[in-house]
Amino acid sequence: MPLVSRAIIKQDWLNIAAIDNSKDALIDRLISYVDTEIKDICQQPIIQESVTVYYEGTRDTLLHTGYTAPITLTTLKYRDSYADAFASVTSTTNVVDIRGVKYIYLQDGFVNKQYEAVMSVGYATIPSVIEVCAAEMVTELYLETPFAMQANRFGVTAITESEAGISISKTLQAMRARVKPRLAPYTRVTI
Repeated sequence: MPLVSRAIIKQDWLNIAAIDNSKDALIDRLISYVDTEIKDICQQPIIQESVTVYYEGTRDTLLHTGYTAPITLTTLKYRDSYADAFASVTSTTNVVDIRGVKYIYLQDGFVNKQYEAVMSVGYATIPSVIEVCAAEMVTELYLETPFAMQANRFGVTAITESEAGISISKTLQAMRARVKPRLAPYTRVTI
């Protein structure tokens, strides 16, 4: 499941007829690139996927995951040393949300052991803000290709137009810088 569908890009953003499939492969590649780019910007999975994280135990009852995306803890295991095999934690484990950041909770605390947490991280339904950012990025990339009518070209940093003696300057902004603030609520918190 991509962040935005090819059908939405073609119909709502590029005005390409659904029957015209000549650009489908290109659009699919651009969507895949943008999915990876947004995951990199947010520093966490946006589309649900399995993630395995290793922790060194402390005496705290909470382990900071930093994920702001929904998570489901699949398994939590521990071992005393690196030579040992992991064993499942038998006490109650939960995911706790503190101001939008997810933590793993263990009632008796995380003692001095190594822990392995397997989690499902990401959204089952992509938030509309992320979908719009993805659509904007795919559209901008598409319009930069030689296949787009009246394509712009990468490397253009400014366009100056003159109308009735008035100069108007336009600067093309980098996509990443433009969408990053809107993706901030969906970005992993690191400490």
